[in-house]
Amino acid sequence: MPRPKAKAPARRYHISGQSVVTIAGRDIYLGKHDSPEAIARYAVLMGIYQRNGLSIPEDFDPSSLDQLAAVLLGSAPNIVATDQSKEPLLVRHVTALYREHVKEKYPSKEQERHRYERLCNQLDDHHGDVTVDQFGPVRLKAFSSWNLCHLCGKARRLPRRPNR
Repeated sequence: MPRPKAKAPARRYHISGQSVVTIAGRDIYLGKHDSPEAIARYAVLMGIYQRNGLSIPEDFDPSSLDQLAAVLLGSAPNIVATDQSKEPLLVRHVTALYREHVKEKYPSKEQERHRYERLCNQLDDHHGDVTVDQFGPVRLKAFSSWNLCHLCGKARRLPRRPNR
C-alpha cells in the first residue's frame, strides 16, 4: 500500500539560505528561511495546494504568492493602491495615519498625545481638504510658523543678536 500524500509538504532549509517546498517534483523557493515573508508565502501556497486537491495548477506562478502574502503580513501597498488609486490623497488622510502612530508611540503620555492631536486638528481645519501634492513644503513651513506662535502657547520673541 503506498504512503498517502502529505496534506502539507514540508518547508525546509535550502543551502542558499532560502526556504523551499517541493510539490510534484517542482521546487518552489519562498524567500529567506524562517522570515515572516517566507512563512506567509508558505501559508498561501498551502492554501492553493489544498484547494486544488493536493496539487498546484499547471500555470502556477510563484511570484503570485507575494501579493497574497503581503495581505497576511498586513503590508499590502499594491492592493491598497489599486483599490484607492482614483481617490486623491488629502492632508486629512495623512493626519489620520499620524494620529494612529502617535497613539502607538505615546500610549502612556497623555500630554504628548493631546499636543499632537491638537496639531493634527489645526492642520485638518486649515488644510485638510488640500491634496498632499498641493500642500508642499512652503505651506508646511507657513503652517509650522503659525503653529509655533499660536498653537503651543509659547509665543515669545527670540532675542535678536546685536549687529557687530
